[in-house]
Amino acid sequence: MPISKKSRRLTGLTAASALALATTACGDFDFELPEPKPVGCFIAGDGEEYNPNGEQAYYAATIAAVGARDEMPERAIVIALATAWQESSMKNIEYGDRDSVGLFQQRPSQGWGTAEELQDPVYASNEFYRKLVLIDGWDSMTLTEAAQAVQISGHPDKYAKWETESTDMAEVFAEGRAEGIACTASRSRYGSTDTAELAAEYQSEWQAEGAADGRTIRFAVPDETRGWSVANWAVTRSTMYAVESVTYAGKEWRPGELEWADVENADASQVAVTLLSPEDQPSMPENGESS
Repeated sequence: MPISKKSRRLTGLTAASALALATTACGDFDFELPEPKPVGCFIAGDGEEYNPNGEQAYYAATIAAVGARDEMPERAIVIALATAWQESSMKNIEYGDRDSVGLFQQRPSQGWGTAEELQDPVYASNEFYRKLVLIDGWDSMTLTEAAQAVQISGHPDKYAKWETESTDMAEVFAEGRAEGIACTASRSRYGSTDTAELAAEYQSEWQAEGAADGRTIRFAVPDETRGWSVANWAVTRSTMYAVESVTYAGKEWRPGELEWADVENADASQVAVTLLSPEDQPSMPENGESS
């Protein structure tokens, strides 16, 4: 599925907007500047395209994975994602209002867990879902009502604005939208090359094993819904790992590409994630040097 370079950012100022502001401030140019290169991750939605940065996509995929593996209804995953967008801008922060920390800004003093536990995205997601499903009638509430029942926020009316984005992301990361995400991930080649570490992360989030084969880890999947959910999840791991490729169901994604390419020998029974070998990994450039 082609993902265009024209998109809506969830946070911050787009490069195109910054360029427009610079042009306005400095007057008319008599030459054309090159089009800014796209950065971050791109998710095609229903009439919209979203451009979270790599960190945000990484944590959104984790929240959805925990819900999907525990067979949470899609509505629960949408509520969890919208809550994290509102509470932390989908960042695993170590500070907040009073003693709030983590993706959901949960408070140790309110019985959510220790500060260390709440900065574990898997633990924090588990706790959010656990409390949500204990609320009588949560699945018939509006998103704002359900999120507020869990969070007891001072600004309960702000969750609803994230519903459309969160619905699209739940479809990508939990409901198996094919070719649902692509990331520029231009610096992923400097990430971890430890296949055991990636396998452990997969096991923690999906409660399933991965089989290492050299630099490739293969994740067996029962159907294409889980397969594309895992494949999309794997793309977001390029934020932390030196991902060389993700292949599934006749498609392959490589860092820097905004489209999945057709490939042979990529069946629908497993997702294959290949990492660079340490020998092939370039040295991190010095500050100011081009990569």
